Amino acid sequence: MIWRCPNCQKPLSQPQTSQLRCEAGHCFDVAKQGYANLLLANQKKSKAPGDNAEMVVARRRFLEAGHYQFLVDRIHQLIDGASLPEAAFADLGCGEGYYLNQLTAQRAKFESSAYGIDISKEAIKKAASKYKLANFAVASSYNIPLLDESVNIAMSIFAPFSSAEVIRILKNDGKFIRVSPAAEHLNELKARLYPAANQHDIPEPIEGLHLEQRDDIRQLIKLESSQQIQDLLSMTPFNWHGDQEEKSRLIEEEFFQATAHFHLDVMVKRT
Repeated sequence: MIWRCPNCQKPLSQPQTSQLRCEAGHCFDVAKQGYANLLLANQKKSKAPGDNAEMVVARRRFLEAGHYQFLVDRIHQLIDGASLPEAAFADLGCGEGYYLNQLTAQRAKFESSAYGIDISKEAIKKAASKYKLANFAVASSYNIPLLDESVNIAMSIFAPFSSAEVIRILKNDGKFIRVSPAAEHLNELKARLYPAANQHDIPEPIEGLHLEQRDDIRQLIKLESSQQIQDLLSMTPFNWHGDQEEKSRLIEEEFFQATAHFHLDVMVKRT
C-alpha cells in the first residue's frame, strides 16, 4: 500500500478492513464499497466537489459503449512499451474508474498496485463498487495522498492536476501520461451549441519532466440513440453551457457524429 496520510504525510496502513491508519494516529474509515475518503475539509471548495451522480452515470454508460476505445487501445500500447516487471499505477482524476480498470485489470504487474483518486465522492463510490482489484480514494490531484517516489506510471485523462505533485509521487524514470482535448475535439457539437467556440490550446510541457512522446489521435464517433447523445452532453461542460433549445433538438435527432480528438503526452521523470 502506498497511500499516505493527508494530515501528516506518514504512510497509511490498513490494520483492519474498515480503517486506514498512520503511525501518528490519524484514522480514515473505509466505506463498505471499499474506498477511503482522504479529502480534508480544507481541501474542498464546495460541500460536494466534483462530478455529481448524474454525470458519473452518464460517463460510465458512454465509455462502456466503447466510444473512446481507440484512446484506451493507444494507452495500452504505451504501457506495453514500458519495461516494468512490476509497477504501481495511479490515475489522477479517475472518475468512475473506467480507464483505470481497462488499463490495469488484466496486467499481473499492476496486481493490487493500481490506485485511483478523484475529488468526486459519487465517482469514487461508483468506481470502488465495481472495480475491486484497484484501490480508490476521494482525494484531490493537488494534494495527492500517495507516498513520495512510489508510482511507476501516473495518468491524467482530461483532469486538472498539480505538476509538482505528479513529480513528487513519480519514481525516477517513472512515466506520466497526460490526455487532453485537442483542437478539433467535438467541434461538430460545439458548432451546434455555440455561436462561436474557442479551440483547445496545445498543453504546455511540464518543467521537471522530459517530454518523451506526443501523439495526436482522432476518430469519428457515432452516437446512435438519444441516450448516447444525452450522455455525452451530461458528462462534459456542455451540461451547463450552450444553447438549451439546441441541446433538446439534438437529443431528439437520435443520431449524431462528432470528432474525438486528443493530445496524448508521455513524460518521464529523470533526476
